[in-house]
Amino acid sequence: MKSLAKSLATKIPFFNKLIFSAAVLLSRVIKKKEVEFDSVFILANKGWILEGFCRDTAAHMSGSKHFHHGVKKIPRAKIYYFSHHSLFFPAVIQNPHILQYKNVVQYTHYSKPDYLSDSDVAMSLNHATAIFNMNSSTAVFLETIGVVKEKLQVNYIGVDETIFFPKKKINVRPSIGFNLRYESRSSYSNRKNYNLIIEIIKQVNFCDVILLGKNWKECDRFSEIKDLPNFTYVECSYREYPKYYRSMDIFVSVSKLEGGPVPMLEAMFCNVFPVVSKTGFATDLIKQDENGILFEANSSIEEIIKNIERGFSLIETKKVADSVKHLTWKRFAEKIMHIAYIDNIYS
Repeated sequence: MKSLAKSLATKIPFFNKLIFSAAVLLSRVIKKKEVEFDSVFILANKGWILEGFCRDTAAHMSGSKHFHHGVKKIPRAKIYYFSHHSLFFPAVIQNPHILQYKNVVQYTHYSKPDYLSDSDVAMSLNHATAIFNMNSSTAVFLETIGVVKEKLQVNYIGVDETIFFPKKKINVRPSIGFNLRYESRSSYSNRKNYNLIIEIIKQVNFCDVILLGKNWKECDRFSEIKDLPNFTYVECSYREYPKYYRSMDIFVSVSKLEGGPVPMLEAMFCNVFPVVSKTGFATDLIKQDENGILFEANSSIEEIIKNIERGFSLIETKKVADSVKHLTWKRFAEKIMHIAYIDNIYS
């Protein structure tokens, strides 16, 4: 489907708008049937990182639930939650009936299939019931490309407060931590700023460093840090994350583009002080020097290390967890349920 759509979109002007419009028209004439589920969560594939978010959300929702992988043969439901915005366009093309029901589309950060233009994305999103944005900057962006403002909602994701909660730090030596997986794709490595992370780890000899994440042993530069006396690399299950967050004083993120970063929020639930780049919802949730420190995404390593050092002088007086404790999965689920059970949310 994707390769064919890309080929036709390249050769035929307005192809995407024509085929999507045809699906919209079809949704209006086909017979509306009884639903099979109360809610259906749409995921790209099994084991996708966003599946955990969906299952955490579903645990707080009433009625029958179904997790659907891919966009073929989507069953009928009262409400659909699309875990990523890139799934919505092809889902409508292949399942016009979903437009007869409520659709919530999660917009994480700017990205799109290369066969779609920004105007194609806006056109399709305008047929969703609501678009959940992970941060305010993406909502502003979507409005600029033509998405109807009334459909845009800034809803931060949730955290499981029964797993992530503050606990007194045991170790005495000051420590910082990172949490991200390694991927060799250049687009991902550039966005996550891997090289800068390596350089920071090599230079912060005044504290311990914990790196949480998978596949870092595949990184060409991992040999530069693996034997440092103040460095610890951890691959563990998600439920073990809080143990390592609680051994950190400061959580660091140097990404150039994020929807979250989600690990920052998890760390904050554990009362870890964030020192992070101005990306995603970091700029929405952090008040400078109160519950964290923000720096420009293009900051030099010297500036970032100075901010880390400054962070150590602030952490003792701050209650970081209190500033985000309302951002639970229960709250996020309630946002979806609200849309599911009101007749016309824009009347």
